[in-house]
Amino acid sequence: MVTAEALAARAEVVRGSADLRALLAHLRERARPVLDRMPIVPDHKALLSTDGGLCPDDGTALTNLMTGRPARGFYNRVMRDVGPMAEVAPEFPLAAVALAPLRAKAEAQGSGDFSPMWAGQAAALGRALPAGELTRMLAAEALERMRALGIASPPA
Repeated sequence: MVTAEALAARAEVVRGSADLRALLAHLRERARPVLDRMPIVPDHKALLSTDGGLCPDDGTALTNLMTGRPARGFYNRVMRDVGPMAEVAPEFPLAAVALAPLRAKAEAQGSGDFSPMWAGQAAALGRALPAGELTRMLAAEALERMRALGIASPPA
């Protein structure tokens, strides 16, 4: 495990290196076109579940069914039918291979019944909005809060 002191020392080395600063500037410049526009997510990938990925009362659980190792995901058919954590799940990485035929057939029919739909611990805080709209809303809310705290300029 890397300590906070070791990370701080590494950061200082990076800040002190002209080569690493130049590399960072180059990487930022190369990433700018990607960061400046929202990726397009096809609807058939974004809305695989019948409820659009919305799960009341959080609707998530730790599951080992999708990968063979525990990860938090939204409930779907396989998690409901088998149970989210099951001894019958193949070990990592074979669980994904075992579900692949069912997943492919279900996804071809527009269903997320056998697809991993990962979620964090704050899934209940999610909002049912397209990604671009959600990003703009979150940015506006963050700027509003920053202005209220006096750490951002008012809009021009």
